[in-house]
Amino acid sequence: FNIVDHFSRRNSDELPRVVGTMLGQYSEGVVNITNSYAVLHQEKPLAFGSPSNQAMYRMLRAVNPSESMLGWYATTMKSADVPEEDGDETEINMKSVALHQRYNDEIKNETSFRQTIHLVVDTSLERDTLGVKAYVASPAPLGAFGERCFVFKQIEVARSEEHTSE
Repeated sequence: FNIVDHFSRRNSDELPRVVGTMLGQYSEGVVNITNSYAVLHQEKPLAFGSPSNQAMYRMLRAVNPSESMLGWYATTMKSADVPEEDGDETEINMKSVALHQRYNDEIKNETSFRQTIHLVVDTSLERDTLGVKAYVASPAPLGAFGERCFVFKQIEVARSEEHTSE
C-alpha cells in the first residue's frame, strides 16, 4: 500500500515512476517485506537521495531493529517515458542498474551475504490487477559499463496469505 500511495501522490509530469526502500526480515530462505518508504529521486538526469535514504533507514531501524534493508522498489514506466539510451524496458532499464548499484552498496555495507532485491510494481492496471515482480541481480562486467552492469533474474513472489497457517 505504501508503494501505491507513493505512486498516486507523485507529480506525474516530473516522475514517470517512484522509487523507495524496502525493509523486512530474512528467514530460512524467505524474505518477508514488512515496511517501505519513499526515496527522493529524479529520472532526468538521474539523481538519488542517498543521504536522506540512510537517515530514514537509521531512524526506522532505531524504532524496529528487526527490520533490515532488503532492497528497493520501483513502479513501471510507460514505454514513452523510457529514454532511448536507457533501452525500451518499462520494468528495468539502465537507470535501474545505477539505482540497484546504489542499494547493493548500502546493503553490502550492512551485511556481505544478502542479495539486493528489486521489487517492480506495475501500476498500469492493464490486466485489472496490480502486477508485482521481484528480481535479484549479479554483476556482469561487460564492455564500457564495467561494474555498473547487472544481469537481473526474476525470483518468485508469494502473497502473504500464501504463507499464513490456519
